[in-house]
Amino acid sequence: MNTIGVADRVRRLRNALGLNSQEELARLLGVSFQTVNRWENGQTTPSGLADSLLDCLHKIVASGQAVALIEEFRSGAFGGG
Repeated sequence: MNTIGVADRVRRLRNALGLNSQEELARLLGVSFQTVNRWENGQTTPSGLADSLLDCLHKIVASGQAVALIEEFRSGAFGGG
């Protein structure tokens, strides 16, 4: 996928998850804010592992479980919030 397609995909995913910032998505994925910023600006593309994590998050959104996941994340249930 080209970097513009990745940028749009990451931005849409972050919005679909209800995350207010690139920093929140970065913490959820275990990457730096700068990494997410570069993805969303089309400067770089996710590595294989990060791309797999993004795919998993897309599936969670599609399954309707995003709200529960983000609530757990923000509560610190898995060390993210």
